[in-house]
Amino acid sequence: MQFKVALIGGAGVGKTAISHRFAYGLFASDEAPTIGASYVEQTMEIEGHTITLNIWDTAGQERYAQLVPMYFRNAPCVIIVFDVSAEESYKVALQWYANVKENYPDIIPIFAGNKCDLPDYSQKQFIPSGYTHKVHFVSAKTGEGIKELFEYIGKMLMENYDGNEEDNQLDSIPLQQRKSGCC
Repeated sequence: MQFKVALIGGAGVGKTAISHRFAYGLFASDEAPTIGASYVEQTMEIEGHTITLNIWDTAGQERYAQLVPMYFRNAPCVIIVFDVSAEESYKVALQWYANVKENYPDIIPIFAGNKCDLPDYSQKQFIPSGYTHKVHFVSAKTGEGIKELFEYIGKMLMENYDGNEEDNQLDSIPLQQRKSGCC
């Protein structure tokens, strides 16, 4: 089974670093900003099932903001990434959250606070009002929480998958045929 997932959020929050840490086990501190979007694929085992996550890493620069929704269209889940050391990036994440909830109600938004390896951050300040999922605190640099983030998403996607084996791709199954009731 394949599931499309997109990473969205402001510039410099570590979306590319998160996707590369998960897919390749690598961290590059000198990664160039993403232009448009990039794509990685990672296969994993979830509760005895092999699933493939098609992960779209979107550009965070404001000039690309209007293009980002085309990369997460038909994705059952987006990961909204913010930098735990940059309050402005959390404000941008909240804007993305509001956009997804208002314009894409069938997409499940998951918050990921990156750079939790940095000292002096409080997890409590990063829990959005009305948000019902776990806020994941990760470090693309050290790898902390990365595997758990994607396992959480994989389990959630499996729970919402309706078993349609026609082509095994959730993002191509019409919304009315997907299981409902997650969020």
